[in-house]
Amino acid sequence: MRLSSGICLGNISFGKFNCSQSHETNDMNFENFRNDLENKISSITKFELQEYHFEPHCFGNGILVYRIKGRIHKFEYDGREDLLTWYVGPPHVKYFGAELKFIMTIVGLMIETETLKDELN
Repeated sequence: MRLSSGICLGNISFGKFNCSQSHETNDMNFENFRNDLENKISSITKFELQEYHFEPHCFGNGILVYRIKGRIHKFEYDGREDLLTWYVGPPHVKYFGAELKFIMTIVGLMIETETLKDELN
């Protein structure tokens, strides 16, 4: 689900997206998300992990950065708001110092395989 604007407060909808999913009811944590994401990416193409940072005692926030097909893909998870934001860098640029472009924001920690295929190709 792509989000363009709005505010999420629990199970209330504001703006252009529905916030009916909350992180309290979701069994997926950031470590499980990492494993799920890596399995999905490996079924599509090769990748290299560039950074992994998980803060289990800080709302479950986390950062994952991969090099996929010569581009940097950064996933930032805000556990308090239950929002996952995906950024992509230009081709063949090192991670540190790369200017990343916003791709999408997703409620929760689930990225469909089809969405990955569309964005990675």
